[in-house]
Amino acid sequence: MKLNKISIVDFIGIGRADLDLTKAVMVVSGENAVGKSSLADAVSCAFLGKPRRVDAKKELGQLLHNGAEKGRVSIAFDDNDDGAEFRLPKGDHHVSEFVGAEFMLFVLDPQKFASLSDDERRTMLFKLTAIKPSAKVVGEKLAERKIDESMIEEILPMMRGGFPAAAKECYARATQAKGVWRSITGSNWGTNVAEDWKAPAPEGKVPTEKDLQAIVANVTKLQTDLENGIKFIGQQEELLKASAGRTDRLVKATDIAGLLKRRQAKLEADHAELVKWEEKLPGLQDAVTALKGATVPLKCPCCDETLSMVDGQLVRYVGLKEGAKNITDAALELTKAKDAINLMRSTVAKDQEAIAESKAAASEVERIKAEAGDSVDEDKLQRSRDSVQQLRDLIAKHRVDFKALEDLKAADAKVEEKTEKAAEAHATVKAWNAAGDALAPDGIPGELLNDALAPVNQSIAVLSGMCGWSKAVVEADMSITFGGRLYGLCSESEKWRADCLIALAIAQISQLKLVMLDRFDVLDSKSRVDLMKMLVKLGSLQAMDTMILCGTMKQPMPASPNWDSVWLQNGLAETVTA
Repeated sequence: MKLNKISIVDFIGIGRADLDLTKAVMVVSGENAVGKSSLADAVSCAFLGKPRRVDAKKELGQLLHNGAEKGRVSIAFDDNDDGAEFRLPKGDHHVSEFVGAEFMLFVLDPQKFASLSDDERRTMLFKLTAIKPSAKVVGEKLAERKIDESMIEEILPMMRGGFPAAAKECYARATQAKGVWRSITGSNWGTNVAEDWKAPAPEGKVPTEKDLQAIVANVTKLQTDLENGIKFIGQQEELLKASAGRTDRLVKATDIAGLLKRRQAKLEADHAELVKWEEKLPGLQDAVTALKGATVPLKCPCCDETLSMVDGQLVRYVGLKEGAKNITDAALELTKAKDAINLMRSTVAKDQEAIAESKAAASEVERIKAEAGDSVDEDKLQRSRDSVQQLRDLIAKHRVDFKALEDLKAADAKVEEKTEKAAEAHATVKAWNAAGDALAPDGIPGELLNDALAPVNQSIAVLSGMCGWSKAVVEADMSITFGGRLYGLCSESEKWRADCLIALAIAQISQLKLVMLDRFDVLDSKSRVDLMKMLVKLGSLQAMDTMILCGTMKQPMPASPNWDSVWLQNGLAETVTA
């Protein structure tokens, strides 16, 4: 990118600057705090649209020079129609399209590359060298590492999030497989432990199928003996039950038959009592009838005496009241006799039924005695009961033993299966770990990065040779070294030289061919001379289009056919002429 003109009005420390860039190199010098860094910031604002010194848009007014109301930076580059502009205080920004725009930050602020994180630096280098980790490239490199094809098909979609995300997912899959291995083995996965792990054989002698069938046959036989014993006990208990029933019936029938004579005697007594009352009843009836006749008064035809007829004879009439009492007493006696007769008749009937019952019981006794029945050996029956219980206990024990042996046999059968499953899980762990390692920074990204680093480090090496400086290197782990020493351990001037060389390499590879190098006064005199020689040479070779150096000097850099010299003083920038 060839800058043609830089115009600055009231921007930070610069009140006005109208600079025509006629050479590839421009040296901007001045004393401290005269606006050299302001010029670098102005160029950065014009191209990037973002000031370095403030963050919020409302703070843009602070960038105006000495209380000015407006400020502006305008840059013309390449063709006359191409330009970049930034206005204060609103922050209006416009820039024409140009190749390598995404790398402009690193050539305008050389320290920026060193401030990136490792991942950011790696990503930036991939973009800079146009090396893209396409699915095809990654797939081929995974296949070279013997990653299974089916796994590659799973991995490639993970690459949408980049190498770090894909590696993280692969390691997560490996962790899941470790969990599977742990669920199978009961212990935590470890490379050495898992490599030759075998499931432990169960304790005890593993039975054969023949051993198990022998137990089954024995239990079947014992079961048959048990069923026969239960059947025998049932039969004997039925006999005992029948015998007990006959005994009960015999005792009951004997007791009832033994009452026959007593019942016959009672019948005779009850029958005699009945006869007695039956014989007494007519007299009582006649007495009541006679007494009823005595209650009817009669007049004697001879003497007018009141008489009554009692038992066919006339007697003096005793009066209605006395007659009623006699009738009542007689009626009560009659009723008592009738009740007694009824009671005795019922009693006689019951006596006859009881006698019939005793006679029937006597016949029942004879029948029961005549019944035939098998006798039961109760000792033998108890022994049978004991044998049945022993059979039950033995069968239960055999079944427990059978289950234990069956479980042992099943556990033994699973040993090989368990070992195989553990081996599969271990293989899965190794495969996903291998895939994660392949996608880790020192794997495929490292290989691709080597391809990306090669042109960068080669360009830096050439530049180092041109100025005679120590070599700056971007290492494979994304660290930066200068003269073999880590960037963080370098002095300020060493860091400046490393940043300068890297910025120039980025400018060339990105085709920007532009670099802004502020604070070159950090270098000693010899290094400044070496730097100028290199920059002039790069310009003459057309390897770079525009190189702007800003630094503190007590007097302006003398004008030269090889560079433009600008002196900054009191906020004004003036081109130094011969």
